[in-house]
Amino acid sequence: MHLTMKKMAENWEWLSEYEQYNLATLPASLKSLLLSYLSVYSSDQGIDIDSFKALFLMDTELEGGSGGVGLELMDLTGLLSFGLSLTDLQKYFLKPIEPVSPSRMQTEDGSTVPPNSRVKEPQNSPKTFRPDQSPHFHTLLDSWEDEASSLASDIPKSIAMNRFPDLRRLSLARAGAFASWRDLLSLTNNLPILTHLSLAYWPVPTMTPNSRVTFIESRHVRINVSGTHIYSQLDHDWHEAANILRRLSNNTYCLKWLDISCTEWVPALTFRANYLTGSDRGRWVDRTFGTSSPSIFGKEFQSKDVFGIDWSGSWGQVIFINVSQGCMPTNLSWNSSQKSGICNEVMWYVSQQDDHVRSQIEECWRANGPRIGGEQQWVEREQNARLVERQIREIRRVLGGPFCHFDYGWQIPSFSVGQRE
Repeated sequence: MHLTMKKMAENWEWLSEYEQYNLATLPASLKSLLLSYLSVYSSDQGIDIDSFKALFLMDTELEGGSGGVGLELMDLTGLLSFGLSLTDLQKYFLKPIEPVSPSRMQTEDGSTVPPNSRVKEPQNSPKTFRPDQSPHFHTLLDSWEDEASSLASDIPKSIAMNRFPDLRRLSLARAGAFASWRDLLSLTNNLPILTHLSLAYWPVPTMTPNSRVTFIESRHVRINVSGTHIYSQLDHDWHEAANILRRLSNNTYCLKWLDISCTEWVPALTFRANYLTGSDRGRWVDRTFGTSSPSIFGKEFQSKDVFGIDWSGSWGQVIFINVSQGCMPTNLSWNSSQKSGICNEVMWYVSQQDDHVRSQIEECWRANGPRIGGEQQWVEREQNARLVERQIREIRRVLGGPFCHFDYGWQIPSFSVGQRE
């Protein structure tokens, strides 16, 4: 199976051209597996919307096509491109499904035509008026029950049908330049039963990504055009990001598993317009430079004016969040002011690995460390993720909800902390 799927992914362009009438007949489990292999072994061009549609043709569109019924996992990691964008997926997900029709239609003279074509009437043939073809014609029925059933039968079946009715796990990781939060909100609006969602390597949530460095200047003020400017992260300003995530949580209220690894907007998960932690809270709110107590924290999140994600409501079922940074430093060099428990845990974790694993960690850090920003940025992001973890658990403790597990990509055993020398 592995070798077959690998060869199919490597030769996808040829298969999508010469086997397009056979790909749709594969069962849903093999289609899901094939998409995962395409994300790893396909060419740089990947998969386009036409070949994607050919893979999920239904029986009404192609004889023997299995469509997307029964497909629970759709892995599109690294597959979004110019040929397969979120807009294309949204249009295809919402495309009406034609009602069931025979593979060939028969005309009055006995000839057959394809189901999508129309039979043309002779231009000079006389047209006879039939009362039942009039828009004002209405047949009198015996009871109101018969009338209600007849009106229900006139509703097109394509309105209530969905091409992927069983889709519960969706991966849009590594979308790169094709990651659009606006299109994501439109797409997830039609996928309310999603339980697993991967947004790894996605940029900061914003509706205007091309305007982050654009400002309107005057003699008195300088206003940024975008809701999220280039200094938003330094100012701890996650207003737009929190609002977008709130809308996403309202669309995916059945979510249980969330992957936001290798992202810098983890603090937006618990951002509130009237809530800042630590020195930021004292600086911008009460001017006392104090820290918030758990009681004050609970009262703020109990308020009805919820600006960000409602962790006891829309995403009250989330029990797993992946916040891994993708790599970790192997030799932290810090001064006395930067020394923290995270640094000690990292050094302990690396020292307990064998030479092979340690070499892999070092190679991964050399490749991805500069992208993160170095050791200091890595430690700060790790601290922010742990702060978000404590906040979400405090919300669940005060307002109720299941325990939420955070995955950092590495973990130090609790019993080893007391045993180390």
